[in-house]
Amino acid sequence: MPQLSSLSEDFCITITDRFKPNQTRSSHFKLNVLLMKPSSLIPFALTAMLMLAGCGNPPGSSVYVDPNGPRTIANVGKINIQDFNNAASDAVQDMLSKNPFAQIPQQPAVLSVSRITNDTDQQFDTDLLTKNIRIALINGGKVAVLTTNGLNGNAEDTMARDAGNQQAFMGGQPAPVRLPDFVLTGKILMDKSAAGNTKQNSYVFQLTLTNVKTGLSSWEYQKTITKQGQSSSIGW
Repeated sequence: MPQLSSLSEDFCITITDRFKPNQTRSSHFKLNVLLMKPSSLIPFALTAMLMLAGCGNPPGSSVYVDPNGPRTIANVGKINIQDFNNAASDAVQDMLSKNPFAQIPQQPAVLSVSRITNDTDQQFDTDLLTKNIRIALINGGKVAVLTTNGLNGNAEDTMARDAGNQQAFMGGQPAPVRLPDFVLTGKILMDKSAAGNTKQNSYVFQLTLTNVKTGLSSWEYQKTITKQGQSSSIGW
């Protein structure tokens, strides 16, 4: 008996062939179906449905989806890419509506990104959150991000820092020191709960913008994303 995969391939070719003058392979297929006995139509129909299902994307194939669209995969036990995107987008909108950067006379204000604490049981790069915020604020002309000085004196861009120091040295000037006007810090927390076979995870995104000159918080943000789903047989 022919293999189903072979039949499926022939079936897809038959029903999708282009029409030829006066005769097509599709017409042979239709004629054969009409000549079949009624008792044979049921198993044939089931086989045809299975083979038609294989005429779409081949097994194991991949497709592109909108990272913010409804077709993205959502996992209860994981912070997905759309969660980071949504939290960052909401944070930027809230920050722009309150505009704490207007406190600084010299525009654009200089921003430094400090530690974003991951207080969950997952491993991820917090740049998935902060980079989106930085891009939106820089491209909107609201801030310039300091990359030559960072947490504990560690520069994000050591080459730019060293080039600035060398340029100043060659010109007989002291090494440039630029301090930020604002520092962004934050934390990502996680809360788990369950009832019967339903599990629920909440992920809380917290951000604080501190005015370096006053030492006071100029903006606070918190967003909670909650997911529910059926618990698996193994693990959470």
